[in-house]
Amino acid sequence: MADLALKRQALHAEASSRMSIDVGDFRGDLSLRDGLDNIAQAIQNRLLTRKGEMSKLGHEDYGSDLDKLIGQPNSWKAKARAELYIREALKKEKRIREIVEIYFPPADSVESRGLLNIVIVVKVHGFEEQLKLSVSLNLTG
Repeated sequence: MADLALKRQALHAEASSRMSIDVGDFRGDLSLRDGLDNIAQAIQNRLLTRKGEMSKLGHEDYGSDLDKLIGQPNSWKAKARAELYIREALKKEKRIREIVEIYFPPADSVESRGLLNIVIVVKVHGFEEQLKLSVSLNLTG
């Protein structure tokens, strides 16, 4: 099963507000993703979509509550809540066999203190290797 992946636009303008999607100088349209790339994209989409945002399309439980952390300080409390929200959201992803680890690398600089960096390691049904995925959440809004 393949999902659509955003590619970059020729006008050098961002096509998405998601920090991890680079839409720099690549010229193209949409491409298909399969295998672990597909699952990584599905996880990222689920985590960065507000829970309930897809309810009009019949997916009431799709998404996560990570948006509730926006405006909160980047603290141990925010990280604990983020882990809870991630685990809750990913338990609805049937392709994930096990969440191996969730951890929060420190911010690279003082300017990025409002950025909650998240690394998620999961085991996926049908794959031997583990999938390691990085997601960043801008807590400053």
